[in-house]
Amino acid sequence: ATLTKMATDQNINPAKVNTEVKHVVVEGLVKTKGDIVARQIWNIIKATNLYETLNEIKKSTDNLKQLNVFKDKIMVTLRKSKVEGSDPNKSYIDVEFKVEEKKRFTAGVAAQAGNQSGDASVNFSLRNTFGRAEEVKITTSTQFPHWGQTFQLNFMKPLTQDIRKRIFLSVGTSKTDHPFSGYQQQTTDASFQLVVPSWLGEHYLGWSVDWRELFGFSNTVPLSIREQGGHSLKSSVKHMLIADTRDCAWNPHSGYVSRLTQELAGLGGNVSFGKMEIQTEVFNEIYSELTTSFSFWGGLLKPFNCTSCISDRFFLGGPTTVRGFGMWGLGPRERDWSVGGEAYWAVGSHLYVPLPVMSWLTGQHLKGHGFVNAGNLISTDIKELKELGKLRLNPRLSIGSGLILRVGIATIELNYVWPIWYWKNDKLMSGFQVGVGLEML
Repeated sequence: ATLTKMATDQNINPAKVNTEVKHVVVEGLVKTKGDIVARQIWNIIKATNLYETLNEIKKSTDNLKQLNVFKDKIMVTLRKSKVEGSDPNKSYIDVEFKVEEKKRFTAGVAAQAGNQSGDASVNFSLRNTFGRAEEVKITTSTQFPHWGQTFQLNFMKPLTQDIRKRIFLSVGTSKTDHPFSGYQQQTTDASFQLVVPSWLGEHYLGWSVDWRELFGFSNTVPLSIREQGGHSLKSSVKHMLIADTRDCAWNPHSGYVSRLTQELAGLGGNVSFGKMEIQTEVFNEIYSELTTSFSFWGGLLKPFNCTSCISDRFFLGGPTTVRGFGMWGLGPRERDWSVGGEAYWAVGSHLYVPLPVMSWLTGQHLKGHGFVNAGNLISTDIKELKELGKLRLNPRLSIGSGLILRVGIATIELNYVWPIWYWKNDKLMSGFQVGVGLEML
């Protein structure tokens, strides 16, 4: 009998049916090695009754799906074993999984855009590279309208029976234009990252080396930016904790998602600093499909050298952060160029409402929303904690409403925004504003 039929047809308590699993068979393996599959289903053998067996089969099925090498439809069959045991009060059974491997080679395209910049990317992936759920991925992207090019080669490998533990190796190069600060940057990087789950969330522990060159300064760029031209080498260790309790990633009604990042640079190279940043968002459904959210972002950068490098500073403003301002249009500026800052905070409050007229076409992917954004960005060397009190001075505030469309993990917004509080040097963008991004305040 199939697993579903056996669980429903027998009018018995599964916990009281003593069982012993004699064999577990997985059919459909082509490129996948048996040892990585065996780690995901091993606990089925340890089950002592039908309830435990069904529970372990469910867990094993989820584990096989998380390997990302099999198609989602995994058939499970549970049969009476041909091998008889010595205990007449025990049922001896065999479990059979039927799987179908996904295509090993995949390709995809993605785009991200705002009012003043955007990028398009192409990626190629070789899934299950060596037969143990590894993945090699190549990504190349181009920025527009300001030219920039990025190339990245990544390798991922699960480590143990818990496939949430994995390692990432990455090398890449990028050449990007920063038109709002008047310079270009060439970067060659290499990194190692270990991902470990915990009750708090997923921990990302890594080490990276970045060789950077700043060049191509515009004629009117101030000396504070121009003097940072040339080469620098950053060697840093980083820890990131991601906790996600949302009921749905693309259309959340409850829960929260939080990201805490800590970075220490100076283990070699000529760049030295400590940096911490937090991004968190909480969702709450106050009525059917009427949802509110509250976001808080904040960050601190403490340079151990004389001054911080502009490549490491925070920037604020634009359709994905504090709306109603231009890209990097909020905070310290010199000669109309954005120079970034070492400390910032930003908050956003949203009310999401359904659009019944459009729901037949887009489902719940398209909604209306009203929002309030506020934030501040300052330049300080943080010699004393009291200097952070400057963050309370001259906060910026904007309000607006518009349409929000969620496509996969990306968000597209068309808003009409009114800046309410702003500083004389800020770059404003009142009126319609378009934004596309993976992270939106």
